[in-house]
Amino acid sequence: MPPFITPRHFQFVKKPNLKEVLSKNDVPPKAPYKEKFFDQVLDHYNYQDNTFGFNTFKMRYLEDLSQWEAGKGPIFFYCGNEGPVTMFYDNSGYLTNNLRNDFKAAIVFAEHRYFGKSQPFGDQSYDKDKVQWLTTEQALADFVYFLKWYKAQLCKDCPLIAFGGSYGGMLASWLRMKFPNVVDGAIASSAPILYFKDITDPAAFYSIVTENYRRSAVVGCPDTIQEGFRRLEALAAQTRKAENSSESKAIYDNLNQWFKLCTPITNSTGIYVLEDWLMNAYTYMAMTNYPYPTDFLNPMPGWPANATCERLSQVNPQSQDQVLFQALRESVRVFYDYNNQTTCNEIYQVYEAKRGSLSSMDEMYGWLVLACGDMALPLASNGKTDMFPPRPFDYNDYATSCYSSFGMRVRYDWAIQFFGGERTSEFLSYSNIFFANGDLDPWSAGSPLETISSSLPAYVIHDAAHHLDLRPPNSADPQSVVEARNLEQTWIKKWINQKYRAQQQSRKVKA
Repeated sequence: MPPFITPRHFQFVKKPNLKEVLSKNDVPPKAPYKEKFFDQVLDHYNYQDNTFGFNTFKMRYLEDLSQWEAGKGPIFFYCGNEGPVTMFYDNSGYLTNNLRNDFKAAIVFAEHRYFGKSQPFGDQSYDKDKVQWLTTEQALADFVYFLKWYKAQLCKDCPLIAFGGSYGGMLASWLRMKFPNVVDGAIASSAPILYFKDITDPAAFYSIVTENYRRSAVVGCPDTIQEGFRRLEALAAQTRKAENSSESKAIYDNLNQWFKLCTPITNSTGIYVLEDWLMNAYTYMAMTNYPYPTDFLNPMPGWPANATCERLSQVNPQSQDQVLFQALRESVRVFYDYNNQTTCNEIYQVYEAKRGSLSSMDEMYGWLVLACGDMALPLASNGKTDMFPPRPFDYNDYATSCYSSFGMRVRYDWAIQFFGGERTSEFLSYSNIFFANGDLDPWSAGSPLETISSSLPAYVIHDAAHHLDLRPPNSADPQSVVEARNLEQTWIKKWINQKYRAQQQSRKVKA
């Protein structure tokens, strides 16, 4: 899930060329799954045949029946989130391999509307007059409509467990909450269902980001990073007073040289873009602070936050500007260019729809639309509990940007009103959801961290980042991740047995 959206993202992010996006996603499916398509309803809440109410589009889903025990094995359903569904399949090896084999399960991954190949209007799907159907509400209805059809085709009475990580985890939990007739249980990993206005402190996210660097073996790492931001803020304020003065031009020239920028900074706004570029890298490295090398977003080493701090080990808050800024440059290359493939740094990539950008996927634009509707997650830094420059979340400015970009009114409280969460007691009527969160994951700040009831357990995974539990098991995994996966298996077995017992009881009553 993209970690932060600022007014500059609405200013600089451009609508992608969906012809290129669709062409890039048109790759042959990889065994053992098969790529299939389902005729999905565009608008589940419109019943007038003279509108879009009865229009359909092709929703992609991936299916693996290679280990399924026909007629008996459960169906494990992954709720696709903000990107091509293949991306989530490739990074959910615990589900697609281990759980599949252990439970002899059918594996199904459904793609979220407006992402990957599931574009309701083809290469025009992101046109301003066509994004109104990109909402969480419609996506959940997609899954329900699809699953009712899919179970009728495959196995009407087989247990069905939903899975998801990040936004997908939110969808999995909400799917079970609102549609227990369709889903028998849900594994919600790193699912910030409480990260909404007036529920979670907006600054909590970046406090946990900072904690990742505080745990580094390099003492004082967050202090050094924070000092770098403090100096950049001072330079931005200085140049803003006289953008074209000789003193300002000298500052721009120094920053362009010290950070080896491809697109040079020419005004104070460029300095803020540089800050966004640095902030983006530090945040994503915290989110994906896995104990082994990965290429989920970009190629990175194991424990990337610690690797970043190691590149700052020879500087401190008292270092000269040139030395400090050059060290910051090298520290974020752990995220942007760990394999040393580039000769300069493109800071505007933080707003571009490509790898290494805000979303690390071609469909970043689609997330902006969701975030301007019912998925507005207010994040703020304060420079006190975190290492970043103070950036309060301005609800009015954000809403203005959303309306200007998409003609959409932000619904800050929709999720809390519809699913609950203002008080924990609002969840007590729900059941069969396992909430897993890593204590290194910034999104855990908005996730249930304590067991809510006997059927809504929660588990905090020590030394684990964003949905590490769903990733393929690795010998470098901390023991806490192994324990979390064992607990997930225990709950899945319990839910499956509940389903079978309920069916047996129903047959006895009918008899």
